[in-house]
Amino acid sequence: MLTGFLLAFVSISMLMLSFHLIQYLGLRMRNEAAPKRDPHLGRKFVLHLFQHLGILLALSGFTISAIDICDNLLAPLKNKDGGSNNFRSGRGGIFSDSDTDDLLRNNTQTFQRPGAPPVTSAPPRNLWNKAQRFAVALILSGLLHCSVIFAILFLSTNNREFPAVARVFGIARLVGAGIILMGCTTTLILAVLQKESTDYDSLALVIGMMCVWGPTAIGHLIWMRWTMKPPADDPLREPLVHETEEAAPIVPAP
Repeated sequence: MLTGFLLAFVSISMLMLSFHLIQYLGLRMRNEAAPKRDPHLGRKFVLHLFQHLGILLALSGFTISAIDICDNLLAPLKNKDGGSNNFRSGRGGIFSDSDTDDLLRNNTQTFQRPGAPPVTSAPPRNLWNKAQRFAVALILSGLLHCSVIFAILFLSTNNREFPAVARVFGIARLVGAGIILMGCTTTLILAVLQKESTDYDSLALVIGMMCVWGPTAIGHLIWMRWTMKPPADDPLREPLVHETEEAAPIVPAP
């Protein structure tokens, strides 16, 4: 499992690197055309790239944790409805947990009704399961790397004076969060309109992702509201109204 995660993380990171290299070329061309160039553009791009990966790593951990919590909350409905009952299928929810599986195998009781198929009652799931441990590891790793890189950016670069690189990666996260929210919303509408029994596994997946990526999108929108103001020396910036109007002559008082 750990080896598979490492290979998947490296593969996704390399794919993202090819996309962000195009962004770097655009930033470099914009920097060359600006009257005041950013001398720290290259190092800031590398640092923000690693910070971007750390943020995505932490968000992935929060997503896994939220999905598993939603799966636990929907477990009584799954048992009552009987449509998507993971305990009967031998799995401990969306994220299979060896501790829960052992409980299911060793501590289940079967109640037989006349003329009805046997129904197996499942014990409550362990909240600190394999999925939560995996999620916490991702969150701690992401927050650790983000904190270290944020300190380096704050102490050794002109990130506050030239925030263009930070805006590029922030917009990329905002677009990703928006795409995820659109997919989750569409899936939720499709699930509501279906005539078949409710798929609680998919419902837990959608609700868990919306609980994480919804606030992420809102937070990035608020962040853009305060940081998307281009510097005054940006050659592509449109002049403001008060900059185009000539100041009224000052008439001395009699």
